Amino acid sequence: MADPRPTTRETADAGTAVLAEQLDSLRQAIQNLDRLTGERFVTHKTMLDANADRVALALASADQAVTKAEVATNKRFDAVNAFRQQLADQTRTFVTREVMDAQISPLNKAIDELARWKERQDGKGTGQAPIWAMVSALVTAVLVYAVVGLISR
Repeated sequence: MADPRPTTRETADAGTAVLAEQLDSLRQAIQNLDRLTGERFVTHKTMLDANADRVALALASADQAVTKAEVATNKRFDAVNAFRQQLADQTRTFVTREVMDAQISPLNKAIDELARWKERQDGKGTGQAPIWAMVSALVTAVLVYAVVGLISR
């Protein structure tokens, strides 16, 4: 009777066939993965290129905005600097404190002397006023007495 079990050779051939099938299946899977990876790579490269164009456009726009802002700032600072220069020019024409003090000091002395002279004059007038009042009252009384004496005669 024949042995129903496969021989070692048959088992090895069957195992080799299975392995060959699995190897073909793996090669097919690797090729499919390579194809998918290549397609995805192309898709991602296309997307990156499109984004690179957008980024370059955005950077150019931002650069233009910065340039415009710098120009506007420089114009504003030019106006401020012109105003500061005008103030500096005007300040140079102002009189210094030392010069004003030198000019005002003699005037203050003259005013003080005039005030003292006025006080002396007021003092002289105050002493003479009552004397003149008494003299004129005496003269008036003498005249009234003389007139009354002439009329009553």
